[in-house]
Amino acid sequence: MVLVLEMGEFILIGIVLCFIFLQVVVPIVRGTPLYPMFRKERKIKADLQEARQSVIESNLKEEVKKTKQKI
Repeated sequence: MVLVLEMGEFILIGIVLCFIFLQVVVPIVRGTPLYPMFRKERKIKADLQEARQSVIESNLKEEVKKTKQKI
């Protein structure tokens, strides 16, 4: 039983060290913002908003062309 608890402790320490390495050390070396895991959602939302805006713009341009052709 004690061996299982000790192994669990080492596994937990390993997970914490990996998290710190991937979320803090790697971004510092690359020069990117810290904790990139938490920033992905914000970037995806911004990309989605940009895509929606592009669709709206293309629809409006198409509508303008149709209106000009009628005139």
